Amino acid sequence: MQSLLSKRNIPLLFLIFISFFWSYYYMHSLWFNDYGKAKNEWWLMIDIFITTPLVCFYFLGKNRKQALIKSLAFMALLILLGSYIIPSEEKHLWKYLENMRYVGIVAVILFELLMIGTVVFAIKSAFKQDNDPDLAISEPLEKFFGKSITTQLMQFDIRLWSFVIFPSKINPNNYRGKKHFYGHLKDGTQSFLQGFVFVILFEMPIMHVVLHFIWSPLAANVISGLTLISLAYFIAEYRALSMRPISLGKENLIIRYGLSNPLIISLRDIVSVKLNTKSIYRTAKIKRYNLLGKPNIEITVSNNTFDKIYLGLNNPVEFIELLNIYSTHNTLIKSS
Repeated sequence: MQSLLSKRNIPLLFLIFISFFWSYYYMHSLWFNDYGKAKNEWWLMIDIFITTPLVCFYFLGKNRKQALIKSLAFMALLILLGSYIIPSEEKHLWKYLENMRYVGIVAVILFELLMIGTVVFAIKSAFKQDNDPDLAISEPLEKFFGKSITTQLMQFDIRLWSFVIFPSKINPNNYRGKKHFYGHLKDGTQSFLQGFVFVILFEMPIMHVVLHFIWSPLAANVISGLTLISLAYFIAEYRALSMRPISLGKENLIIRYGLSNPLIISLRDIVSVKLNTKSIYRTAKIKRYNLLGKPNIEITVSNNTFDKIYLGLNNPVEFIELLNIYSTHNTLIKSS
């Protein structure tokens, strides 16, 4: 509940509230609108052009670019809403606002495209400078868009297409960490993904033709498009498994697995590490990084969010030994 009422969510909650309020106000005749006689367009215009920008800039003041974009987007949405809920006989200036909202939407789209182009250029430059590939993606995004769930989804999406389109630009040796470990050979994990890629490539044209004739061309195109996206994901995951390592540093354990966003664990927070031989299922308190078979490493951590991490690595014994060595300067780890 507290996260829902955080400052960055207040403008959206305000938009939802006033949308419902004004919809009810203009579409009903009750005592608070003088039984339908007080449905003047000015009431909604005050909220659109004064209250909405004030709310956005007050609660997002530290990020003025985001506040400006949200203000323009919310104003355009409210103008669109007003077009449907305000009675036609009360629309005097609204006919002009309805045309102006398209200008605002185009401006927001152009501004966002400019920002995306700037981010892509920054990421491309960072790749050329032999930076950590994950930081090359995350730092430009967080600089322009701030830290949020949306930014994390954008990181995942850009990482996916990076491994699909130009994997040769990604150097595994540039990832942070003194020692790297991988899980792509354990239980034939990478071969399993490769098999999925070939299956999708084989069945996609056949399925497209079948759907085209027994259902409809539109359905065939939609399903083939979704299949292409899944194909891109499996290709990227296949490449990322052998290129994005789980890394040990002097102070942190950096867990990367496939395309997933990195998880950084301080060595001081690690309570124990040992070999694992049992099947593990994900829960709220367990994080599992293993695609096939049973994960072979169990790490217990002192963390408010989760208790255990399970990894599936090609060389688990070496990982445990080295983790113990690195941890002697941070905290005592008992392995068994």
